[in-house]
Amino acid sequence: MRFPASVIEEIKSRFDIVQYVSRYVDLKRSGANLKGLCPFHQEKTPSFMVNPAKGIYKCFGCGEGGDVIAFLRGMENISFTESVILLAKESGVDIAMYDTPEAERERTEADLLYKINDEARSFFMQQLQESTAKEANDYLHKRGITPETIKEFSIGFAPATGNLCIAHMLNKGFPGDLIAASGLAIVRDDGSIIDKFRNRIMVPFQNLSALTCGFTGRVINSTDNPKYLNSPETAVFKKGSFLFGLLQAREAVKREAQIILVEGNFDLISLSQDGIVNAAATSGTALTDRQALMIKRFADKVVLVYDGDNAGQAATARGLPILMNAGLTVRIAVLPPGEDPDSFIRKNGREAFKNLITGASDIVDFTVNRFAAQKELSVPENKAELIKEMSELLLNVSNPVLRAEYIRRASEKTGVQERLIMGKAPQPNRYRAQGTGQGETKVAELSVPPHEIRLLELLIESCESCLLPVSRFVHSSDITHPAARTLLTAIIEGGEFHSSMLATLPPEAADLASRLAITSAHTEGSEAKKLAETHDIILKIKEKSIKKARTELMAKIKAASAEERSSLLKEFDAMTNEINSLKKLSEQPSESEITPL
Repeated sequence: MRFPASVIEEIKSRFDIVQYVSRYVDLKRSGANLKGLCPFHQEKTPSFMVNPAKGIYKCFGCGEGGDVIAFLRGMENISFTESVILLAKESGVDIAMYDTPEAERERTEADLLYKINDEARSFFMQQLQESTAKEANDYLHKRGITPETIKEFSIGFAPATGNLCIAHMLNKGFPGDLIAASGLAIVRDDGSIIDKFRNRIMVPFQNLSALTCGFTGRVINSTDNPKYLNSPETAVFKKGSFLFGLLQAREAVKREAQIILVEGNFDLISLSQDGIVNAAATSGTALTDRQALMIKRFADKVVLVYDGDNAGQAATARGLPILMNAGLTVRIAVLPPGEDPDSFIRKNGREAFKNLITGASDIVDFTVNRFAAQKELSVPENKAELIKEMSELLLNVSNPVLRAEYIRRASEKTGVQERLIMGKAPQPNRYRAQGTGQGETKVAELSVPPHEIRLLELLIESCESCLLPVSRFVHSSDITHPAARTLLTAIIEGGEFHSSMLATLPPEAADLASRLAITSAHTEGSEAKKLAETHDIILKIKEKSIKKARTELMAKIKAASAEERSSLLKEFDAMTNEINSLKKLSEQPSESEITPL
């Protein structure tokens, strides 16, 4: 489904972004902006602001920013189209005319897949009550899983023989092709379908809306393979965007501002049954950025409790930078070799597990201890390898105080001077937010030149008066930073800056735009002064661009043949004349005499 910009603007105009954001967080008025608790990383900080005039929010702490559509996308973990549809329904804007047959089919298919999966969930739960499920019930009883837990997590049983699940679904009127598309069936070469899950304990995957999107089936007989069989990825199940148990745990996670992350589904079920309710599982898959951002919506802190074997520790190490990049503080609870969270809590009890969480290692202890268990640190080359690994990991720590503390502790544990810990680490090439000292926030750019930043700010603030000279004289090739170049091109092509651009810009350009849209509200001065400043910046940008081009042209002239050199020299002279002309224009007239270039 594609929506015209006018429709997007109409939907957004129906919402007061202050009131909408306030559904998730209490905000306090401060001048033209609102500052308070960021709902994305749950931190009370003046860096979270809402600009009611522009309909934009921005948190300079975690980087989230955009309009009401972006806010809903981030809070509910849904797509742009889903956000627009939900907001359109709430605001009463009719978007049916923009529905394409393809979009309608996709939405209808998704609805049917959810219904198929939910019906299968009920079917498997009923099968667990049948006499044919004695072995399955014995298995669950042996693992100490109670009837209450079975009900809470909708645990069921897939019969060992026949196509009972498929027959049930067909009898309910669901088409065979969609039953197969849901992952509940396997399509044979002759086109017939058979049950995919047989003689397995069935655990449904439910998303944060409590809709059943898939399943995992655990063998009862240890001779069967594979041990776990999961639903394939479908239109409603994306394993990289799903955390098992978060539906049940999210309120406890919010309350405690900490989540315990485990690998296995039965690890999570055992913890929940023993009262450790702020936990979720990655379902045995590699941790993804999307999962980390989902966690960030509910908590600031993560305790990783993966299996105690080498594979579990390696998975932990791979997950650390992903979680830290999402702005999460991470600690690691190291289990004894051969143990997983399920076996540990059943063997040692709840208090022992809670003590394990309390004594969890920070990233420095975990990284050094894991490395030292594999390689001798007295060997200089090994220590250098450890420091390189440590420095790259610490780059993901955004809090400067926390990073400094980690560097100090890494120095103590390794005997390497603090200044050398980060000495060879590649430095991040991104812009960041810094306080001005007056309680405001502005972009302190690490890689975007200040003149390019200021030009974009002026276009966002006073596009009507500043756009003409910019579009006339500034070309995209004059802008050195890719995100700034993309944003400038979008503003020039669109004829103005508007918040709906944030939904279509690439992530880095959208991030830059939302930061500047917030900070531009603090800039004072008349339109004439801003136009004069625009002229000055244009001249500086063009002069720099031309000088660079002239230097490159000089190198070509030196390497050119006599025949080519004549035309190149003419081009060089033209550039020189342009620079001289720009210098003459650099003497700005008084404010009253300002006109577009």
